[in-house]
Amino acid sequence: MDIQLLISKRKEKKISQSQLAKLCGFTRQAYNNYENGSRRLSVDKAQTIADVLEFDWTLLFPKRKNILAHTPPQSQQQSQAGSGE
Repeated sequence: MDIQLLISKRKEKKISQSQLAKLCGFTRQAYNNYENGSRRLSVDKAQTIADVLEFDWTLLFPKRKNILAHTPPQSQQQSQAGSGE
């Protein structure tokens, strides 16, 4: 989750953690835990926060790079290993 985006969007609106928590129906402690990363933000909660702060909730979950995208298929790995013998 992009915690820095969450914090910056809240600060752009000049809303405190307590105010945002109340607007979203969360406790201040729960919201604080989202911002400090000690609690994971569900899609449902992300949508609620983004609606209040007026931004696209999907921005909170940036796509991860697929580390397997650069790994050759199994058959290519085997043929490369066999060519060195």
